[in-house]
Amino acid sequence: MIKIFSRDPEYELGGSGPTSSVAATWKLSFDQILKQNPQAADLLAIMIFFDRQRIPVEWLRRSTENKSGQNQIDFEDQLGVLKAFSLVSERSDTSDTLEMHRLVQLMTRNWLVERGDADLRALEAIDIMSHHFPSGDQGTWTECAENLPHALKILKDPLTSKNSLARRSQLKRFALRSKIIRYLISQTLYVEAELQTKLVL
Repeated sequence: MIKIFSRDPEYELGGSGPTSSVAATWKLSFDQILKQNPQAADLLAIMIFFDRQRIPVEWLRRSTENKSGQNQIDFEDQLGVLKAFSLVSERSDTSDTLEMHRLVQLMTRNWLVERGDADLRALEAIDIMSHHFPSGDQGTWTECAENLPHALKILKDPLTSKNSLARRSQLKRFALRSKIIRYLISQTLYVEAELQTKLVL
């Protein structure tokens, strides 16, 4: 059974019925992935910090290729494993983005906490998002709008806001939120911008 580690309803799972059956099936699949391709499990672990819809494949590819000893072929192998187990899927309208089912995202997140790797993956997700979120200046607004759900989810997740995270990542969180505020103001979303400003202070 998958344990629950957060009291935030956004990160909770039910403990019986269909959800319990899904959890058991997911656990068997994930155990097999860990044996077959541990790097694929690491890739899935990073993805849980993003919004579950429209996850850019390019972000994940660059992150994988930046790791020592990995290349595009390694990335395609890892992604192929996740697709084969139906843990992620390509959108019907494009192969440039991926989707995850909400239960897969929640169960992977809770497994990550249980294994003790949450901080490491949270750092990677912050690095990816801070690198790819645009400046918020005119000319980047379309890309900002596309990336905003991912950025807000990462900043909201308790795992990425822990005081135990490295100061470098705290600074990257600050820089990311600053770009979000700049974009929100440019769109005259002043209430949302004020909320993000209060979270910085």
